[in-house]
Amino acid sequence: MPTTPEERFELEAEAPELDEQLEDYDERSLADELIDDLLPPELDWRRLVRRYPVPALLVAAVGGYLLGRSRGPAIVEAVAELATAQISERVGAFAGEDPS
Repeated sequence: MPTTPEERFELEAEAPELDEQLEDYDERSLADELIDDLLPPELDWRRLVRRYPVPALLVAAVGGYLLGRSRGPAIVEAVAELATAQISERVGAFAGEDPS
């Protein structure tokens, strides 16, 4: 976390370079794809999260809390199904089974 104006200036100067590296990075997480689909394309959410990490974390925490309270059982069920499928796939690959 930058503590001096000089450190903050250095980090902000590196931000465009980091954005280019992220754009070149082929493998995006499921969360990246989901957020990109939900938010308008002109909103650079990665820059906002880098620039304002604490408020971004608070927004995510409140959103997760509200989502969990309203859709908790469905989310737990979906996560359990995903985990089961992933574990089965990896155990099958480890055992040498054909995934098809």
